[in-house]
Amino acid sequence: MKPLDRVLLKSEQILDLKEEQTQIDAALAPTNPFRNKISKPQLMHQRRKAIDKQLEDFAPAPLDGHEKDKLANLEKELRAAWTNNMPTEEEMRKNPAGMVDRHRKWEKLNKKIIGQWKNVRRQLEPDSDDPDLANIERYRPSGVMDRLVAGAQISGAMNYRTIPQENWDTAFEGKKPENTALEQAKRVRREMSEEDKDRARRNLARARELKRQQAEQAQQVAPEPAVSEA
Repeated sequence: MKPLDRVLLKSEQILDLKEEQTQIDAALAPTNPFRNKISKPQLMHQRRKAIDKQLEDFAPAPLDGHEKDKLANLEKELRAAWTNNMPTEEEMRKNPAGMVDRHRKWEKLNKKIIGQWKNVRRQLEPDSDDPDLANIERYRPSGVMDRLVAGAQISGAMNYRTIPQENWDTAFEGKKPENTALEQAKRVRREMSEEDKDRARRNLARARELKRQQAEQAQQVAPEPAVSEA
């Protein structure tokens, strides 16, 4: 188990270092026909040792069962600590008054334990290629997204999408609202007689024909463009 105050290497960083190791070994191998043409092989040897040291100090080490259990419990404790009073997604997006200072204060207060948490996450899953393995945004509270915050930079809008259907059924006794604009339009259409519907269709057809005739007349009286004399 590595100390919790270290910034451990990510999976892709470890792969890059190991690939560089392989390239250096291939270049310095006795079987390399171009080995004698390397101008400063001592620098390559130094780089090889530096990579070994970097991997030894900052790459997650294999854990036994006891260490994994200990780190798993620690991960939950640290996450519970830094998510306490963490600004929500709604607050970060809408940015109400004082939100920037509050975020900075929270970030300063939790910077150390967030670093420890990232360290623990990478030790628990050293082979993970998930770019968000140690991303705190995965655990940011969402907040109430469907409300109006008048004093915010982005005020948002009030809606009722998150209200469960059973609440609507209870409020309206199992009936849908009867006086919405859509329901009013449906009632008007149902109440029209066939004669009224036929009259409405004729009126619509006459209006379209009148509009067509007006467009043709406008084209006929349009002045011809002036032609300049050569």
